[in-house]
Amino acid sequence: MGKKLLQSVANGAADTVLQITMTGKAVISVFTMVLPLAVLFSAALLAIALFAKSYKEAQSYISPLMIVIVLPAVAAVSTGVELNTALALVPVLNTSLISKEIMTGTYHWKYIVLIFASSCIYAAGAIASP
Repeated sequence: MGKKLLQSVANGAADTVLQITMTGKAVISVFTMVLPLAVLFSAALLAIALFAKSYKEAQSYISPLMIVIVLPAVAAVSTGVELNTALALVPVLNTSLISKEIMTGTYHWKYIVLIFASSCIYAAGAIASP
C-alpha cells in the first residue's frame, strides 16, 4: 500500500488531487467573499457581548458561538462535501466551500453570486437586529 502511494506521488497523481492557485484574482475573490461573513459575526459577537455584565460572562456567552462557527468550516474541508444550492445558503459552510473552489481555480459564478447575496442578507439582518 505504501509503495503504491509513493509511486503515485512520484508519477504526479497526487498533484491532481489538490491544486491550489494563488493568483491575485483568487486572493481578492476570497477576501470579497469573506467580508460579509466578517460583518455578520462581528455584529453577532457585539450583540451577544452587550448582554453580558462582565468580561467573563461575555466570554462564556461567546464560546458556544465559536464552536458553531468552526464546525461548518471543518465540514467544508472534509472529503465528500460538494457545493450545491442548499449548501450555498448555510452561512459559514458556503463561504468555506466557495473559497476552497476559488483557491483551486474553479469559479462557479452562480454560486458565488448566491453566496455573496445570502451572506450580505445575513449580515444586514445581524446588524439590524436589536
